[in-house]
Amino acid sequence: MAFATLQQLAARIPGGIPSDEEARAGALLVDISSMIADLVDTETAEAWAITAPDVVVAVTCSAAYRALVNPLQHASVTEGNYTWRSDRTDGVFLTPDEEKRIRRAAGQNQFGTIEKETEYGFEGGIIDQLLGF
Repeated sequence: MAFATLQQLAARIPGGIPSDEEARAGALLVDISSMIADLVDTETAEAWAITAPDVVVAVTCSAAYRALVNPLQHASVTEGNYTWRSDRTDGVFLTPDEEKRIRRAAGQNQFGTIEKETEYGFEGGIIDQLLGF
């Protein structure tokens, strides 16, 4: 299952995907899609497998492209006067901003529940109280 196609990824890469990299690019799309599916509920992931929202396609392609252009996971590269540096080189990953976009596309709010313990035991979360639950 992939939330983006090879054609959608290729459209975002100058010159497209070289034919000898298509299998790896396809595997990366599946890897990223699995990570995205892990962030949302099963029903949403199944719906996105049929038709993913544009933002999900964009995030999937962005993360796959990042892994595709840095297969050896270099932290930095210098060529002449140009230097590229990444703080994260642990393979295929989603940035915190990408994860936030995925959660927003899935309709997941950013609220949580914080429980506090009193001498009487646990009581409802502070956010629950603020929201009137």
